[in-house]
Amino acid sequence: MNIAVSIEFLQNGTVVALISCLIVLLVILGFVLVRRIRRRKRIRFQKLLRHWLADAITNRVMDPDKNFVISIQLEKLLLKKYYRLLALEELLACKKYLKGSAMNMVVQLYEQLQLRKETDKKLKSLIWSRVVKGIQEIYIFDQYDAMDQLFAFADNENPFIRSEAHFGVINLQGFDALKFLKQIQNSLSNWDQINLLHQLKLFEPKPLVEMPEWLLLENESVVLFALKLLEAYPDEQYYPNLIPCLHHSNEDIRKQAIRCCGIIAQYDTARLLEEQFAKETNNNQIKTLETLKKIEATPNKDFLLQNLNHPDDRVKQLVAELIVIKFPTDAEPMILNSQENSHQRHQLFKHVQALS
Repeated sequence: MNIAVSIEFLQNGTVVALISCLIVLLVILGFVLVRRIRRRKRIRFQKLLRHWLADAITNRVMDPDKNFVISIQLEKLLLKKYYRLLALEELLACKKYLKGSAMNMVVQLYEQLQLRKETDKKLKSLIWSRVVKGIQEIYIFDQYDAMDQLFAFADNENPFIRSEAHFGVINLQGFDALKFLKQIQNSLSNWDQINLLHQLKLFEPKPLVEMPEWLLLENESVVLFALKLLEAYPDEQYYPNLIPCLHHSNEDIRKQAIRCCGIIAQYDTARLLEEQFAKETNNNQIKTLETLKKIEATPNKDFLLQNLNHPDDRVKQLVAELIVIKFPTDAEPMILNSQENSHQRHQLFKHVQALS
């Protein structure tokens, strides 16, 4: 009796296993079939759209007053979201590689096909990657009327969204878009700052009229970026606004302020840097001495002699280089006139002489 039950159980289990395997195979085959069908549809649509795009752009170049005429077949396909998104991808690719009037035609096609609706849906999405994609479409297709939307994203909690928004507003408005700096509370990452500075190089420089306000903001990353802007686009009128940054609590801000002093130095720059020197970190002291080498003002002799005994060898070397540069006739006695560490002083002097 028990043997019969076991055989029947095994038979039933085998049947269930076979049916399960068959169902899994059917699901896999169905999935593969759907993917092939979608791939064929995609390829057919891409060929149709690319052929139409080439003809449309060529005809427009030949006759600028002629409107784009969309074929009935293409118009029907574009009623479906799937094909609209494919069309958007194709136009994005075209916009990135075309130049001149052909590039402007792609923007006109984007607008005529009403693909902005798809972009707006992405901007409202709860998925951050879709929002980023929407922001990219806004600035790639030169949608200047969406600037308010981009400015709203400039202080988004998601770092990827706000980074793309920063890039987008600069891409569309250049230096005029820097007004967003006063609105943001979140930090500008170092990568964001590098990207923004690089993007601004593509535009004609404009006066940084809001610089005094930027340097007083509580957002330290914005203050740091403003100082980098001042270094890249120096303007002596902002020198008085720069000086308080030499005493900022943030070490990086002080370091960047020291760098700026080397670009827009005034008559009192050397004195101000010397007064701050003893309070600075070792790295900032080195940056201070490098800045003093750049500017025309002559540093105080007592300041230099005092720091020839600095515990850091790099600082001592920079001080000795400064003495040779600023006091060439007095350099030897200034460096060697000390009973302490006389051997080291001679070595230092020889080394600096070899460098000069």
